[in-house]
Amino acid sequence: MSQNNDTSPSRDTPAGLLPSPSAPAQLRNMNGYQSSHRGSKILVSKKRGSTSSDTDILSPHKMYERRRSDRGKLSGDASSLFEVVEQQDIDSVKAILESHTVNVNSLNGERLTPLDVAVMTNNIPMAKLLLSYGARESPMFLRIDSRSAKLDELVMDAEKRVVDLSAAILNASASSGSLSTTQQKENEKQLSHWEFRHKLLKRMKAGYDHARMPDPPSYVSLTVASSSSLLVRFDEPLNHNGAVVTKYKVEWSCFEDFMPLAGESIVENMRQLEYEIEGLAKGNRYYVRVAAWNMKGYSPYSSAKPSYAVPSSWRDVDGNAMSRTEGKNKLMDELFSQVKHLRPPDASELKENTGGDSPQQRKRKSIKNLFTSAPKFYKTLKRGVYLACLLYNGDKVLVTGDDQLPIVEVDENFSGPSVYNDFHWLMKVSCTWEDVKSLRQDMDKNTSAGTMHFRSKLLQAVSIMQSSLGVQDIGQFHFKPLKDPNGCIILTTVCNIKDPKTVILGSGRWISFAKLLRRSSAALQELQDSPDVLHSSIGEMILYHQVSTIPLAKGLYICYLKLQVAVDLIQVLVPKKAPNVLPYVKVRDCPNVSREEWEWLQTINADQHVAPPTSTQEQFRNQINHSTNKLFSMLEVSENMAGSHRLYDLEVMEFSNDVTFLLVLPPVEDVCIVPGQRDLLTEKRDFMLLPVQVFEMIHMCTYRPDLIGRYARLSAVLEMDVSLAQQAQREAFSDEEVNGTRDRVDRLNSLQQSLDRSWKGTRWIMDLITFARDKSSRGGIPCSMLDNSSNDTFSPKINDDNVFDNNNSHPSCGSAGCDSNEISVGKDNRKIAKFYDPNEEVSKNNGHVQKESTHSSSGILQVYVAYETGLSKGTRVRLHVTEKTTAREVVTLVVKQLNKAVTSKSKCGPIYGEDELDKFCLVAVIGARERILRDDYHPLQLQNPWTKGKLYVRMKRNLLAAIQQGHATEV
Repeated sequence: MSQNNDTSPSRDTPAGLLPSPSAPAQLRNMNGYQSSHRGSKILVSKKRGSTSSDTDILSPHKMYERRRSDRGKLSGDASSLFEVVEQQDIDSVKAILESHTVNVNSLNGERLTPLDVAVMTNNIPMAKLLLSYGARESPMFLRIDSRSAKLDELVMDAEKRVVDLSAAILNASASSGSLSTTQQKENEKQLSHWEFRHKLLKRMKAGYDHARMPDPPSYVSLTVASSSSLLVRFDEPLNHNGAVVTKYKVEWSCFEDFMPLAGESIVENMRQLEYEIEGLAKGNRYYVRVAAWNMKGYSPYSSAKPSYAVPSSWRDVDGNAMSRTEGKNKLMDELFSQVKHLRPPDASELKENTGGDSPQQRKRKSIKNLFTSAPKFYKTLKRGVYLACLLYNGDKVLVTGDDQLPIVEVDENFSGPSVYNDFHWLMKVSCTWEDVKSLRQDMDKNTSAGTMHFRSKLLQAVSIMQSSLGVQDIGQFHFKPLKDPNGCIILTTVCNIKDPKTVILGSGRWISFAKLLRRSSAALQELQDSPDVLHSSIGEMILYHQVSTIPLAKGLYICYLKLQVAVDLIQVLVPKKAPNVLPYVKVRDCPNVSREEWEWLQTINADQHVAPPTSTQEQFRNQINHSTNKLFSMLEVSENMAGSHRLYDLEVMEFSNDVTFLLVLPPVEDVCIVPGQRDLLTEKRDFMLLPVQVFEMIHMCTYRPDLIGRYARLSAVLEMDVSLAQQAQREAFSDEEVNGTRDRVDRLNSLQQSLDRSWKGTRWIMDLITFARDKSSRGGIPCSMLDNSSNDTFSPKINDDNVFDNNNSHPSCGSAGCDSNEISVGKDNRKIAKFYDPNEEVSKNNGHVQKESTHSSSGILQVYVAYETGLSKGTRVRLHVTEKTTAREVVTLVVKQLNKAVTSKSKCGPIYGEDELDKFCLVAVIGARERILRDDYHPLQLQNPWTKGKLYVRMKRNLLAAIQQGHATEV
């Protein structure tokens, strides 16, 4: 693209003056491409189109106010971004960045990026906003002194322009008639612009001269991420020294003096101050340090704590090199290939997985349906087994012409003792819907009695449903068959349809779920019909279908095992909001358990003298202890019972590369609940019971979908082939036939045994159940041995049974000893949190930390809120905490306390649930500087100058909620 001629006069420039090289013209992106010509003159064209008076034109402040009022009309180009950054209009900057139409790293004619302008004017909120969208400093200033020389040049040029324009205006005024009125106004506009730019550039130069190298990162932590990687996390420096930190340098070495280096990396992502060092040698010791960078250079290095770490995994302790699922996909593929090779010539064809029908195939099916009779969907159901299909798209549900879910009959004469075994088999088939036709063809060849007849009817019903709806994948089964008192059993599949056009049910239509529910509610008042009961369960089914496939965030978790055992069914306790895992609490973000941590855990229960734990082991112990206590609190396990629980110490459960689990087991006598026995845990509304087979299926579909898909298909096909081979062996007549069929049965049985052994190794839940119920071994680490300092640790928490205030008529709360907004927790009724409304009381303390005494290990925190609560601005909560109280505990307590305040004051503010607590974080703010506190950070350990600032709880996504209360630099 051709360049503009800088020496040609512009019609926006008075005679004798050149166009401005410092205006955001000649914009370039980081690759050197020029922006459009229309956007390069936005400043001049906007001024020329103004109808304001001459006084308004000459007032940069009024121009700024006019631009703020016209924020919504800003064009989405780089010129607009530079303009609003220079005007320090942070709302307009955010609006432009959110449009994602501008390259945030564009260069203007001065070879500066928007981040350069924000940094050199020391506009911290603006710089942090730009950094959150991936902004970078200009690559043109690799040498530190080159920036200063460029600024000197620009300041001198701007000053010359101001002088020249002022002289031109004065000369025109003295010599009336020498310039037209239009030219005179253009000169005044240009003067106003250059005066503003001169002030801006002088401020940028002063900001650059005033800035110094930043302090070192305030905290650098080092954890073992895997057997070949380390994770480094760091916090911002205590002092930026006049310029925002824009990147960090991470260095690592096998030697304490860092000579030579093993590697280094530049971290420019300011949204997550962490870096994973990969490709390290297992067993080597690595030292790590981090330096911060601003426009004046790198800070001194800050060494990690601990200073070194060794890449390792818990598997290194016992030399167990393979996980439960490692190599299983390859093995399943090999077994399936052998099964296909052994199939007889007359066997049904096994199609390859194609991921669904092509548009042409769907078109052929649609045309074919025009010439076939309409499917028979049942409206009223009698005794028997039926198959229903719930297809939904957004808030709409597919129904038949009778406003019923599609329902087909399976078997009206079902008389089996239980449908569960066949239902669990069909759940396995649901992972391979494309094989329904071939499985049904093979099953029809089987003349043996038993379950094959009923399973054939199940497959027939599925095939009818598939052809009627025109979709092959009709979803996954709801975990619980619906039953009514008349002996009707409904098996329901649930599927989220991305494109409703893929469904070709001619008589069907999409209806809103709310409308269908209203009709069903009216019908339920008249009679308890099975379809109406089914409709009333649609909301529950859709919710279960959605939450049962959501994996947990990356990290290490600790979970809890509780069973209910019947004659033909074992059920496991799971959370309703995450039924694909056991009840859990997150331990930390790093999923790996290092060799050093696992060795400590193994020595706890050993009958020998144990050396004092290292700092890493002590931190791990604190994490485990805190998490188990939090888990027991969530499950309402009493303190006396908690000590008798056990920590499973045979392995770390690895659900995926990102999610790992430790497990807590009840005492052997309390692992199982027998039917009819009352247990408070199973009565909690947040939990539910799932059959083990169902739990395994949805768990594997979430974390190992490729493996469960292979196993389900191979298992269904192999089971059928074995049955047909055994039938052929019984029907064999000649010696040759007998020998041939016997050989095939033996080979198939061998493949079945290989499959069973492989699958058994992946079934961690069954191994865990066996271990937990084994009364002979009574293995595991008693939870009472995890905490040697339980009397010294105090974690603030909220328990509805132990919350007291004057608004509640609780007998243990006297009127003289209670504050209406102060809550007490624990057996000693210790006060830990107090809510303040700024309209009722004014704070008398600027700091956020008050120590109870010089040598006290506890103190008072005042925490302000920077998120929508429905309460007055400036609302704060006063907390009584200890040195071991973490930032995450503070966040949880503040959000919950303000939820109660909103409810008690009858405000219309939002109420945040347990599942939303992870969206909040705790930050320390001084003026326009903010420091995010990690979840495991202890706020009482904050050092100067942060102890002089304020603590805020804000939403993680709202980066500027707390810091916007500081003042941006005025130009």
